[in-house]
Amino acid sequence: MKKQLHYYQITSKQVPLLIMLMLCSLSILHAQSKISGTLIGFEETYNNCTSCGKDRAIDGDLNTWGSSAEGAGFIGYDYGETGIVLTNFKYAPDANHVNRMVNSELRASNDPNYLNNYVTLHTITSAPAIGILTDVAIGPGPSYRFIYWYSPSWGYASVSELEFHDSNGEATGDLIGHDGSWDGVNNLKTNAFDKNFNTVVDSPPSGISFIGYDFGEGMGAQLSSWKYAPRPNGNEYRMTKCEVRGSNGPDIFNDYTVLATLDWGEADGLGGTLTEQVISDTGLYRYVYWYPIRGDSFGEIAELEFWGNTATLSTQNSEIKNTYSLYPNPLNGKSFKVTLNGSSVGSKINIKIYSILGKEVFNQNFVPTSKTIEVNQNLNSGIYIVKVNDKATSKLIVK
Repeated sequence: MKKQLHYYQITSKQVPLLIMLMLCSLSILHAQSKISGTLIGFEETYNNCTSCGKDRAIDGDLNTWGSSAEGAGFIGYDYGETGIVLTNFKYAPDANHVNRMVNSELRASNDPNYLNNYVTLHTITSAPAIGILTDVAIGPGPSYRFIYWYSPSWGYASVSELEFHDSNGEATGDLIGHDGSWDGVNNLKTNAFDKNFNTVVDSPPSGISFIGYDFGEGMGAQLSSWKYAPRPNGNEYRMTKCEVRGSNGPDIFNDYTVLATLDWGEADGLGGTLTEQVISDTGLYRYVYWYPIRGDSFGEIAELEFWGNTATLSTQNSEIKNTYSLYPNPLNGKSFKVTLNGSSVGSKINIKIYSILGKEVFNQNFVPTSKTIEVNQNLNSGIYIVKVNDKATSKLIVK
């Protein structure tokens, strides 16, 4: 659960002499300045470019830029608590992009965080044959709940057919995988299981690209603004649809607050100049990072600066404990209910829904008059994470 932070400040400009004595710890915010910490961000660069690393975004040079590798995707099944013992893995490539399956992996896990905690059952090391299913024997091995094929950067999850088999034949479950496709309409992940060699999957070109700072254990930054410069010469558009995020982690991609955004067209024509955007959020965050949302951003940015103050996070934090349950779960329609404990009735409740890849698809505040909140939202089939007040999380399966 995320903790509720308490912090206080003394500002010499506004109050000549102000002393605050409270039961919780005191944080003194220094004069606003450009701030930095331990650099975090993407590791892989576009085409293994040696001069396009994340450090180029903070080198003070408007003519250099970072550029990440993207295009990862995954497709598989959640087999429930009992799992299956996999015996065979079958696959056929996209005939127009055969080589995109090279170095892709078959992965398995019993951890809900299966994208990070997994074992590799098989790696495809050469281009597979077109128009037929290549059959690979797997095992013997343990039972796994989550089994999926993972396409690395630049693979774009390009595949024609996938099959997972246990001792009883082809095994299916609740479909998991990346959301959307290259154009958001065609080549969806369901094509991998439709028994048709003429349909393919093509994932959104949206790997994890981000650049920012870790301010260290017990420390946080309160941002007043951020400054940015897009890559010039016609590439400025790649910075549109991006966010500045703050998090106290450790799961910074799913547990964060959006501090600033750039919408469509807002970065156009700004290459070669440093533009400042004011941030009104007053929270303290250990991790602050820039995150591009659009699929073809490739993490390209020429310069990035964060301005504000750093301070010590309070050691006397309090947690908001808000026990709740979801039903029905799995969900077959578009409406489900959130049942709260009694202490939450009459209080403002924020409910957010995220896709399995961390994309926010629902965000709404409620003031319930009873223990039950009804949430109406059209969700595609898949697995989602529901958050209540940014503290408690639960998995929601949509069929």
